[in-house]
Amino acid sequence: MMTHFNPHVYLGLHIADLDKPVSLNFQDPSGKSYHLLDDNVKSLFGLHVKNIFIKTNNDGIIISISTYFPQILEDKVYEEMVDTYGEPHSVLKEDTTTLEKEFLSDNSEATSLRQQSLVEVALKDHPILLVWQYNDVQIVVTNNSKNNSLKILFTDISMSVKS
Repeated sequence: MMTHFNPHVYLGLHIADLDKPVSLNFQDPSGKSYHLLDDNVKSLFGLHVKNIFIKTNNDGIIISISTYFPQILEDKVYEEMVDTYGEPHSVLKEDTTTLEKEFLSDNSEATSLRQQSLVEVALKDHPILLVWQYNDVQIVVTNNSKNNSLKILFTDISMSVKS
């Protein structure tokens, strides 16, 4: 049975209040990152959710939820997001390269750094970043057509400012 996944339910809760077990991924000075352990298949905008990642502040309060999908943003998913959150505040695509460097890493592997400016575009222009503001929640969709991947991140902006 597929259940609907609603990230808003988790935002602002203490990590100990979750009804599902979590596994600690890492800890840094700003808080901890967890992987939600739940074998029940969930749906988010019609997409099958398998992995849910949770970020807490130092007080254990959940400030963000993210999930990844092995596909790019489809019109149907976009339309469901617009129905839920309204039109996005930003729809962005890479524009011009502002910096490009190549250097050797610590293990002598060639690494390149590339910075690009972003420009507002329409959905038909295959954006890489879409941003919504919905009440105290910021929703950021990263659409990577090169890797055929999609990330959706929900952040409680009221909590993340305090952390």
